[in-house]
Amino acid sequence: MTTTYTIKLLPTQCDLDSTFSSGQTFRWHKIGPSWFGIIGNRSVLLTQLTDQIQAQTPQTCKDWSWLEDYLQLKLNHESMIKTIRRDAFISEAIALYPGLRLLRQDPWECLASFILSSANSIPQIQRAIDLLCQRFGNPIPGIVREIPAHSFPKPEILAKAKLSDLTNCKIGFRAKYLKQIAFIISKGIVDLNSLHNIPTKEARRILTSLPGVGPKIADCVLLFAYGRFEVFPVDTWIRRAMQYFYFRNQRTPDSVIRKFATEYFGRYAGYAQQFIYHHTRTSLRIQLSLALAPPTKHKRFSAKPQAKHSPTLRL
Repeated sequence: MTTTYTIKLLPTQCDLDSTFSSGQTFRWHKIGPSWFGIIGNRSVLLTQLTDQIQAQTPQTCKDWSWLEDYLQLKLNHESMIKTIRRDAFISEAIALYPGLRLLRQDPWECLASFILSSANSIPQIQRAIDLLCQRFGNPIPGIVREIPAHSFPKPEILAKAKLSDLTNCKIGFRAKYLKQIAFIISKGIVDLNSLHNIPTKEARRILTSLPGVGPKIADCVLLFAYGRFEVFPVDTWIRRAMQYFYFRNQRTPDSVIRKFATEYFGRYAGYAQQFIYHHTRTSLRIQLSLALAPPTKHKRFSAKPQAKHSPTLRL
């Protein structure tokens, strides 16, 4: 029996297209006007309408708080945008994708997914996760007949899996890291739930102690699974955009970019990061690649951004 739920939201408050295609999650697939995905042990179909989002699940459901929590609907979206709108560049990104929201994901699924994201494209990550879930996850009722639905594999299952079976899921060199981390989590050596209750710095230290987890993956998990909105993950796209628009195309250490962004954008720096990432990868991919000359090398780097934090779009 299909259960339907309606959330009154304008696209400027929650836009499914930009939210699900912005590289923060890899389990959503566009089907016509709708998005199919898995949240926990539920398959769900979300459809963006003029002034609302329609949700459908094949299971009986009276309490939809799990979906509202996942979409972080309690967050004051307008207030957050006002906080980070500091300059012409970020304002343009917000204007293009005003309904882009950060999701609140399961810590284990988020960590494992970003392990698979290392040196990988989004379509390849999605394919690998689909194969991993089909091979090691549990079947769950599906909302789309043509698409099988599976839960995300539990760490104890992946810890016992053969390395060759993991590799067959198109994971490549990441398989050994996934298996090692799954073992550590399954044995309780690291308790992911405990990270909710400790300072961000300590949580980052614990995450980066795991095999294959560097600052970027750790920060993505902190932002997308633990709601640490002040965290600013730096990857290739963010590095290019920040160097070009905020540091006059000077080669800039990731640590300096993170520090500047956290101070500049404040407590919602992570939200600013997502707008910058999606805007750069979606709208400025070609232009930025053409305009970005090799960064200037300096013997000593000055941490002061240019133009008094008032970058101008130069493309």
